[in-house]
Amino acid sequence: MSTMRDFLKDFTLVVAPALIASLLTAFPLENFLSAYLVPPAFVWYVPWRGAIVSIILWLLSGAFYSDKRYWLKEVFLGSAVSFITFHYWFLYILSLRTRVSLIPLAYTVGNSPPTLDLGQLVALLTLAAFRKEILSVVASLKQKAT
Repeated sequence: MSTMRDFLKDFTLVVAPALIASLLTAFPLENFLSAYLVPPAFVWYVPWRGAIVSIILWLLSGAFYSDKRYWLKEVFLGSAVSFITFHYWFLYILSLRTRVSLIPLAYTVGNSPPTLDLGQLVALLTLAAFRKEILSVVASLKQKAT
């Protein structure tokens, strides 16, 4: 029973950032972040809002997690997945209007200069934060294979 309870707790902590970010896509965050009222005319505002909330959760949970507060590391993972999803949804919507090209650690929109791709950066940094867990899984898989 405890294993199921632990699974549900872990699952909730990983999924919570996506739920929070999804709920907050209904609020015009751009009006709080801009000095000017932004008209709600752009379809990409929804994934942009989700990405903003997710990256804030990722930064906060990443700044405060530790071995004593492992639950924040699970929130860190969930907010990374949420950010990456919203970020690439945003780029997909842009690609419907203009050319979007992904290159290592950057992307271009139309003829713009390369822009740092936070989706790739967040993925790499999150993988680095979970390197101990990843190496543990790889070692156990190697052990089972032999």
